[in-house]
Amino acid sequence: MDERTITRFVACGWIAAAAAGVLTIVLIALGPLTKLSLLDAAFLLGLAYGIRRGSRICAVLALVYHIANRALVYAHIPHVSAGIVAGDMVFATLYVLGVIGTFAAHSRIARADSAAPVRAGDRSA
Repeated sequence: MDERTITRFVACGWIAAAAAGVLTIVLIALGPLTKLSLLDAAFLLGLAYGIRRGSRICAVLALVYHIANRALVYAHIPHVSAGIVAGDMVFATLYVLGVIGTFAAHSRIARADSAAPVRAGDRSA
């Protein structure tokens, strides 16, 4: 995977998390969500920042959090519209791309480090 694709995949993850956090704040302002949901928004925005910085843990947490959150919503709402389901699938896909991108970025860094020539003074015993 080339550097440009990796960058785009990581961007998919952090933009999705940031959009979810901002959307949560908008819904709080409009009234359907309680102010306690600010914790949710802060968590999502924090994950977005971590994914932007290339954190694999944040990328995986965002994906797991999205899946768990949607499972809870679907368990408590008798009928979910097709538009909501489609949006949830888009977000899940973006989070998966973010996970792939962060892991690919770290893999690329690890390969670059292992391929770097070792100077005589840098060897550890």
